[in-house]
Amino acid sequence: DPLNNPTNDTSSSSSCSSSSVVDCSNKKSQWSKPKGMPRRPLSAYNLFFKSERQRIVIEINKNRGPDEGKPTRRNRPRKLGIGFAGLARDIAKKWKAMSKGERTIFEDRARQEKERYDQEVELWKKENPEQSMRRRVRKSKSQTKKAATPPSPVAVSHSLTNFIPTGVMPQSPNTVATWSVPKDPSSSFGFSNVPSCNTTNIS
Repeated sequence: DPLNNPTNDTSSSSSCSSSSVVDCSNKKSQWSKPKGMPRRPLSAYNLFFKSERQRIVIEINKNRGPDEGKPTRRNRPRKLGIGFAGLARDIAKKWKAMSKGERTIFEDRARQEKERYDQEVELWKKENPEQSMRRRVRKSKSQTKKAATPPSPVAVSHSLTNFIPTGVMPQSPNTVATWSVPKDPSSSFGFSNVPSCNTTNIS
């Protein structure tokens, strides 16, 4: 049910079946939560979303007639003209319109859940040192792999002024600049052998 289950499992499975075998194997090789590890806590907005979704489901059940039968995935969203996308949009709009004081109850609860989660994770690490070590090693390898990835090339544009010493650019359109370059090209890399510029007034 899109109202009771915000995750869309069918879309992920269909995309995996339509893609190549390599892509599917990559998805399966991604990190999964170790057995027994505490579940991450919900954020303040996720707690609000869950509360609003439950409230809407209750309203839907109240508005249903006695002859409509058991609510299903087909008739529930269509009869009220609401789907998960519309539901998420309405809840997000309501969250943005809430005052800071109205959000406090959800923010306090999220903070409490986070503290509880941190304590449970520390206890889980002590009781499962091997899995905790594997998790740290896997995370370290992932960070090392990211650091070893060479950066993508960046296009750099150079203007003529980047190669001309400051103060020798002609200040007038009637002035012609004549450059003299050292005979030894390697000497141009020294600070004492900078190409010189002579200006001639043609007016």
